[in-house]
Amino acid sequence: MNTLDILSYLPRPRIAEFSKGHTVYGPDRPAEYLHLVISGSVKVFTTARDGRHLLLRIVSRDGLFGECALVPGEVAARQSALALDRTQAMSWSAEEVQKRIESHPKLAMALLEHFAASNCRLEDRLKALAGLTTGPRVTFALLQLARETGVPRPDGSQRITGLTHQAIAEYVGTSREIVTSEMNRLRRLGYVSYTRRHLDIFADAMAERQRQEAGEGVAREAFGQAGTA
Repeated sequence: MNTLDILSYLPRPRIAEFSKGHTVYGPDRPAEYLHLVISGSVKVFTTARDGRHLLLRIVSRDGLFGECALVPGEVAARQSALALDRTQAMSWSAEEVQKRIESHPKLAMALLEHFAASNCRLEDRLKALAGLTTGPRVTFALLQLARETGVPRPDGSQRITGLTHQAIAEYVGTSREIVTSEMNRLRRLGYVSYTRRHLDIFADAMAERQRQEAGEGVAREAFGQAGTA
């Protein structure tokens, strides 16, 4: 089911607005609402016991986040959500969602399907990144983000707003300096163009180049999955 199916089971929502850099929830501010992004984008990450951040996903328009409000516990307590730019979202309290599930059991199935698909994408990403060296890992991440959150542009690129080099580094699991070096290389090749406000990715051309260079095996399979076709 898509988000429209989920919306059909939920009550009229409140509209929340978050400024750029606003912490929607985190260890010191537990999640209380399930959110659906109307505009803008949010990064969802978890904090390890040693303080390191692992970026789980970037949520853009029509994406859901805040599911940890429905299943509180130690894992949920380590999750955080941060607005990457000015963001608006429909929001429902955990109590509202739970009551609605009691009267509309299909809502539970719709939510399970949505977040199960999200977890599958995360698993595919981790498997692919484990088999790639650092440079291709950055490229893979950009392709996946373009496919999942990019907005098509007239020139054939996919535009992502609010995505910093630090956020990409957290997504890949490397340093910001390495990401910046790889981004500069991709810009020289004409596959990306970026400013402080947005990043344009020519995903189809970049994916095809990577597939040609990858040969056989894990790398070729990874870029086949990440390509936007």
